[in-house]
Formats: sequence, C-alpha cells, structure tokens
Amino acid sequence: AGLESKGRMTLRKSIAVGVAQAFAILPGISRSGSTISLGMLIGIEREEAARFSFLMAIPAIGGAFVLQLKDVIGEPMSGSFMTVLILGFVASYLSGFVAIRFLMSIVRRGRFDYFAWYCFAVGLAGIYFLS
Repeated sequence: AGLESKGRMTLRKSIAVGVAQAFAILPGISRSGSTISLGMLIGIEREEAARFSFLMAIPAIGGAFVLQLKDVIGEPMSGSFMTVLILGFVASYLSGFVAIRFLMSIVRRGRFDYFAWYCFAVGLAGIYFLS
C-alpha cells in the first residue's frame, strides 16, 4: 500500500497527484502535465497516470460549470443564443476529445519531449497573439 505499491494507484498516490493538481492554479503550470509527471515520478505506470489525470479533470470542469451556471440562469435565452451555446459545447467536446487522444498517443510512446515542445510553441503563440 501507499507510495510503495509498484505501478498501481493507491489512496496515498492519488492524494499526492491531487496535490500536484492544486499547483496548476499557478500561471503557466499544466494541470495534466503536473499530475502525469508526478504520477510517473512516484511509480504509477504512464498510461494509468494519464487516465487518472484526465479523470481528475472531471470534478474541476464540473465545478467551473456550476460556477458559470449562475451567470446564465435567469437570463433570457433566445434561439440564436442556444444555438451558439450548443455549437460551443460540441466544439469544446470535439477539441477536448482530439487533445486527449493526442496526449494519450504521446504517453503510450513515452515521448513527453514532443509534448514539451508543443506546449512551448503554443505558449509562445499565446503570448504573441494575446499581448
């Protein structure tokens, strides 16, 4: 049990990975990167660490949804607003699905250096276009 359990998720390991997720509130820290990296560092197998990381995102996304819901409830919604909302949901779902598949393929191959360069490039592009 505990951190000593080779390659398997345990309660202690899941708490440690949860703490790593908390650091993602800092600017520039990747939530999935920090949780997968720490998971692997403490002996969780790559794919299991990645799957657990993405499962851990569900409560965070759900919480953000609930917090944003208060802004939408009580507002009059036209048909065009609902269309935009539905299209946004579909686009978000599809892009998230593609991103997770992409990252899982990187995890399976064990080539996180590619992901690091990708994050670096996207970060630079974000700084350039958003500044």
